[in-house]
Amino acid sequence: MALPWWRADARDWHTLTDSNARFFNEMAGKLFKSKSTLYSLAMLLTGIGSRYLTYGVGWLSKVIKMNAELSNQDLDDNTIYYLNTYMRTYLYRERINVRRSPELMSNVLVILDFLIEKGEVSGYLMRESIV
Repeated sequence: MALPWWRADARDWHTLTDSNARFFNEMAGKLFKSKSTLYSLAMLLTGIGSRYLTYGVGWLSKVIKMNAELSNQDLDDNTIYYLNTYMRTYLYRERINVRRSPELMSNVLVILDFLIEKGEVSGYLMRESIV
């Protein structure tokens, strides 16, 4: 799914259904040691897997929490870009739910704190907008 032949504006694929969310959750838990997992999930969520918007925050925060070394590693190209794009979209659509749910707030803050550690001002601004 990370291959370059997908159209840049593709947001859905008939093969990806809501029942596949469990698969991606399991992969986030099993492949968390690879920095490519974070890249792949972030790219999926901003592209053809955008239907998983609500699930994605849990997957991404799981990978970041389970692999503390990510903060010190050089990430794959565009990982930070995809994380930023996903979080902007997620917070735009789910801001009210994030403020109401301690679990969602915790997951969102893990991702935003990671972006801040990577030097992203946008992570700080997004965090300030929900706290």
